[in-house]
Amino acid sequence: GLGGFGGASGSGGIAVNVGGASGGGGLRLSAAVFLGGTGAPSAFGGGIRGSNTAGAGQGGNANGCGGGGAASGSATGFAGGAGGAGLVIVEEFY
Repeated sequence: GLGGFGGASGSGGIAVNVGGASGGGGLRLSAAVFLGGTGAPSAFGGGIRGSNTAGAGQGGNANGCGGGGAASGSATGFAGGAGGAGLVIVEEFY
């Protein structure tokens, strides 16, 4: 299947707002050969690979990145991994 679309950027303040990238597509060749899609990286890195065993995808490993896609060789559905936590950096100056 196709990878997910990138997320929208935040808004407000005098911030640098960065939208997300799209995730990678999954693949199923047979009941024994399959791979979940890759989670998209963020500006802070990450982008976890998709699962190659039947089951849920792995959670994101960096701020703002996507989680890995689930995989299954049968009709059983599994959830994709959760994305990485968001990040807010506040710099004070006088």
